[in-house]
Amino acid sequence: MRVSDVLASKGSDAVYTITPDSTVQELLDVLAELNVGALIVSDDGKSMLGIVSERDIVRKLRTVESPRDMKVSDIMTTDVQLCAPEDSFGGLMSIMTEHRVRHIPVIDDGVIVGVVSIGDAVKYRMEQLEFERERHAMLEEQLHEEIGELEAWQTDDEVLSGLEPALAACLRESGFGAERPDEEERQRLVEDIARLENEIAECRTRQAAFAAYVAALDGVPPA
Repeated sequence: MRVSDVLASKGSDAVYTITPDSTVQELLDVLAELNVGALIVSDDGKSMLGIVSERDIVRKLRTVESPRDMKVSDIMTTDVQLCAPEDSFGGLMSIMTEHRVRHIPVIDDGVIVGVVSIGDAVKYRMEQLEFERERHAMLEEQLHEEIGELEAWQTDDEVLSGLEPALAACLRESGFGAERPDEEERQRLVEDIARLENEIAECRTRQAAFAAYVAALDGVPPA
């Protein structure tokens, strides 16, 4: 999973920006209008000068007497954590938790191509988790079916092996145990069961990893 997958799942490639000479009042208006928690600070809408978030407003303006007329450049964050479209989703989550940030600009060849918020990341992973759960249920069902099929074949063999040869031959002629597989088919079934058990274990591991990530988010303060 890549950062580009998260951007694609958002359904929009819009990048919201604001100029550094805009006022804090204008910043507040844009944040409210777009219902977002942060904006990229840019002169041309492509290159990034910084990022400004609700956190910057709260932290840097609480002691200012007339904050609304201040410039965005006065409060924006310039030391910004970045990522690229080809970066892994796991790396993105690590940056968010390690640096305690909730918005990470995505830069491709020096151009802003998107912003991933912690909400975007959680939503994307929740969708993936739901897919994993559905796949897990499907694998469990398939596993039970194949185990049941193998057990049925083994039962037929046990019944036939416990009979007199002549009676067993009569039962075979009548169709009993006709669906029994050859040794190659048995081996394929055993291998399929082992594969399904491994895939189910991998599903459980991924689900546990996501649960741990969500728990880690408790330590990331609001934007």
